[in-house]
Amino acid sequence: MRSFKSAATKRVNQIRRTPGALVWQRNYYERVIRNEDELSSIREYTHLNPLKWELDHENPHRVDSREYTRQWGWLEGVGSGGAARRGGRPYRPISRPGPARTVIP
Repeated sequence: MRSFKSAATKRVNQIRRTPGALVWQRNYYERVIRNEDELSSIREYTHLNPLKWELDHENPHRVDSREYTRQWGWLEGVGSGGAARRGGRPYRPISRPGPARTVIP
C-alpha cells in the first residue's frame, strides 16, 4: 500500500506541477477486503455512515455509544473487541481470510 501511495503521489504531483503537495486524506485507514462478508459489512457501513454521524469517532462532537463502537469500531480503527493489529493498523477478519481482491465502486 505504501509503495502504491508513494508512486501515485509522485505522479499526481508531477501532473499538477505541485511537488511535495499532500494528496492523501489524513487518518485514513487502508483496508484489504478479503471476502464477501467484509465487502458486505463495508457497504452497509458506507450506506449508514451519514445517518450515524453523531456517533462516528471522527466527529469531534460525537455522542458516545458502546453499541456503535462494538459494531463499527473495527472499521474506524477504534475499539478493542480482541482485534489483532498488523503493522500498526487495525484488522479484524469477519471470517477466515480468503484471497485479497480489489473492489472499485
